[in-house]
Amino acid sequence: MDPVHSIWKLAIRTVSNLLHVGDGSLASESTVDFLCLYGDALITGCLVAGTRYSGSGLSEMSAILELLNAVCGDEDVSKKFQSCGGGLYLRLLNKAMEVSRDVCTFLGSSTIAREVLGSAAASPNKKPDRSMEYNISEINSHAHGCQGCVAPMTKEDKELLNGPSDKKVDRKKKVDKKGAKTYDSDFGRKMEMLASRCLFFAVSAVSRAHPATKSFVTFSPQESSTLNVKGAVENGTRVAVRQDVFGGIGESPRFAKIVKIDDSGLYIDVKYFDDNSVERNVSASRIAGIQDKGGRKPLVKLSFREDAFSIEHMGFALKWAKLIYTEMSGGLYGGLRDCGDDECGISGLEARALIELTERLVVLMACELNLGRDANMLDYEGDMMADLGKLICELFDVAGDGSLRGTMKVLLDDEIWRFVHDSLDVFFKEGEKQIVEIAEGRGRGRSYSYNKPRKNSSGGAGGK
Repeated sequence: MDPVHSIWKLAIRTVSNLLHVGDGSLASESTVDFLCLYGDALITGCLVAGTRYSGSGLSEMSAILELLNAVCGDEDVSKKFQSCGGGLYLRLLNKAMEVSRDVCTFLGSSTIAREVLGSAAASPNKKPDRSMEYNISEINSHAHGCQGCVAPMTKEDKELLNGPSDKKVDRKKKVDKKGAKTYDSDFGRKMEMLASRCLFFAVSAVSRAHPATKSFVTFSPQESSTLNVKGAVENGTRVAVRQDVFGGIGESPRFAKIVKIDDSGLYIDVKYFDDNSVERNVSASRIAGIQDKGGRKPLVKLSFREDAFSIEHMGFALKWAKLIYTEMSGGLYGGLRDCGDDECGISGLEARALIELTERLVVLMACELNLGRDANMLDYEGDMMADLGKLICELFDVAGDGSLRGTMKVLLDDEIWRFVHDSLDVFFKEGEKQIVEIAEGRGRGRSYSYNKPRKNSSGGAGGK
């Protein structure tokens, strides 16, 4: 890497660190000045579909997206950055969405290659079944696509790529030996981990800047004292309710949805989200905030085969995370969160990164699906719900009896696991129905699109 490029990356990371540890006003002003001055260069540094990834390129992109994530988490800096000319803030966020799509597709291609090459090595004399036929026929293009994404290499990278391989590739199946080496090497793993870190910061920035996070109108106790909600809200609207504490009103609110509104508009009945309890005749003066439904719409595409960041793409990355965990831990359920360096076949740093990415993607996926449901954007009559349900059930290892088990439960914190289990209940039920119908020969036993990452014009993963 040239010295100028190294200094540029160091400057980005320094500005990012300022937001974490620097003095408030000085750090804010310095960060905004840097962003407004070098915004176009930051956008250019975020690689797009068809661009060949390199270790240095991914490292730079990771630094840029880490800075964007920090900016999105600082309301003062975020507002000032939005005032810069040229729409730099929105352009960077849109770039983060593109990066999320492209990296997810890159990881999806890698997953397919790993699965197929693993099957070929494990059963060299077994003819592939029908569900794997398309993979065998396309594996070489996926392999060359991913290999194209990781050039150019340094001398050290080439040594990693040319290291010893444990897998023996069956030439009868015409699985490309050169492609197999890409996936079964320390270099391939290095590039995937670098790309996944870019994805973590991109998804984190998108989550923090999501319009839904700013869709709550808050009220001070003084403003609430004269509040009348008649005509302003409807049943199902989410509210934050201050709690009665020893005859007074506490500061910490609980979140609930309105189930009934008094004719006067001065009292409501609510059902709390944390324990499903119902409280009646709640004074409107206790309302600390009201949901603004205008911003509660999903940012990602819910339907499959959309040429934009979608639920499908998140499925690519989550499937990759599950496969990496299985490979690195020997497939044993449990212990990843307690892995130290070089334990479980994966370093403690990589284990932490894998967990953080999985949790961030799962939470965003659950929130987006629920926003789509609340906005009546789900097609219950067509294929959308069936496809989404099957995707969710496969990602979360739903068994035929409806129980949840396996890798995803190990990767997720218990609290996040419960949140996902409760918030995606309707999708789990739809997926379970599809599993039963397929088992009985009534469902669609086709291969779903999220198993087939699209290729761009250069043959690599991604695509416009």
